[in-house]
Amino acid sequence: VYEVLEAGVLIVGSSTLNNNMLPQMADVMTYLKGLKPVNLIGAAFGSYGWSGESVKDLEAILREMKVDIVADSVSVKHVPGSDVLEKCSKLGKTIAAELKKRISN
Repeated sequence: VYEVLEAGVLIVGSSTLNNNMLPQMADVMTYLKGLKPVNLIGAAFGSYGWSGESVKDLEAILREMKVDIVADSVSVKHVPGSDVLEKCSKLGKTIAAELKKRISN
């Protein structure tokens, strides 16, 4: 987990379980928030069956951590189709381009 302190990017994901992110992910996010990483860019992604709170909750935590969210998060109901997989690819490319831009400045 300490590698996050030296990373430039934090992309987090979770499915929704009982209207919340997975408990394990909530634990990780609480721990990461306490480490107070700086200068991160990122985004969130996840899946759901009934409701999609996990992605919104992850984004809220990223904002609390002052992570610069530079790409639209991806949320999918059940299994992703090719359209959602394309959004995931776009998310990754957007984050990579932004990181590259920041590193070269």
